[in-house]
Formats: sequence, structure tokens, C-alpha cells
Amino acid sequence: MSREVIFSYCGGMFPYYLGIASVLQKNYDLSDVVFSSTSGGSFAPLLLNSKRDILETFNNILDFIEFNDSSWEEIIYNFLKQELNESDVVANNEKLYVKLTKINDYLMPEKVIVKNWVNKEDLCKCISASCFVPILCGNKFFTSYRGSKIVDGFFASTSTIPVTENPNIVFKIDKWRLLTPSSMLPTSDIPWLKSMFNLGVL
Repeated sequence: MSREVIFSYCGGMFPYYLGIASVLQKNYDLSDVVFSSTSGGSFAPLLLNSKRDILETFNNILDFIEFNDSSWEEIIYNFLKQELNESDVVANNEKLYVKLTKINDYLMPEKVIVKNWVNKEDLCKCISASCFVPILCGNKFFTSYRGSKIVDGFFASTSTIPVTENPNIVFKIDKWRLLTPSSMLPTSDIPWLKSMFNLGVL
């Protein structure tokens, strides 16, 4: 039976999960694993399914954001669009379940799970939308994905809930260490981002 690996929300601490992902990539057979993810937690399983070198991609991220003054929504989308290709879509279909929050007509949050994408642009928009925190990631209260008003998957309160009946393991930013909420704020502080990656490797 396959196992579900859950990467919960993490905000700006995504390098921590990338560090964990680098360990998984080097030491475990993930061929029978499905992933579910929320917000910045989507980067690690996306790269694992695509069999991208985690450290190399992390360094590409650092190079991309160091002098980029766009909104975080634009940074995420533009980096993914630059980095990914259509084969990554195939590698992640049915293997990655991305959790988003839909704002319905009554302004109430609804959980949305996406596990199939039609092309690279669709995948990039999905990951970007799952990370969208109102105002913090762009000067607006929501973003748009597939015709719906979407915000960070965190707001649906399903980050640690499995999407399959399979045995599962959950990665959370506070699983082994006590961290402050400010640690989740997006930042382009390169030394801090590198320290978070190394923390995930330890």
C-alpha cells in the first residue's frame, strides 16, 4: 500500500521543508508515495515528484529572489514558470494533492484539493494560489484560480489532514522544534533562508 506524506503550511519557512526533502531524496524510495501539501509546503513534494535536485533548485530560488522586488505572488509564479516544464506536470498529476481555500459567495472558506493540471501554467498558478496570504503576498484580499477566489490553503484548516486512506506521516514546522510565528513571514534574507534549509537537513 502506498503512503501519504503530508507537508503542512510553512509560509516563509519553505527552505526548512526543502532541507527535509533533500534528505528524503537521498535516502528513501519515494516511488510508492503520494504527497499532500499546503501553501509553501507544496514546493518540496513538487520537486520530489519531478526528481529535481533539491539543493540545486533551492540555490536557483535564492538567485531568483535576492534582487527581485515583485510581490510574493508574482515571485512564486514567475520562478515556477521559469523553472518547471511540461514533464513536471505529468510527474505530479495524481501524485500531489494541493490544498487551497476557496472564498465562497458568502465570504466563507471552503477547502479545495487539486491533484490534476492541464499544463505548466495551470500548475504554476495552483501552487502560487495555495501560497497566497491576503495583503502579505499581494495588495489584494484574494487571488484567482480556475475562476474562483482563492487564498492560502492554511485558512481551510486542513493542512495536517490526510486526503487518502493510506498510512501517513505529517511534516509540520513545529514537529521537532518550537518556532515563533514570525519565522513564517516571507523574506529575501539569504543567510536566514540558507539556515532554514540546513535546519531541515539536520
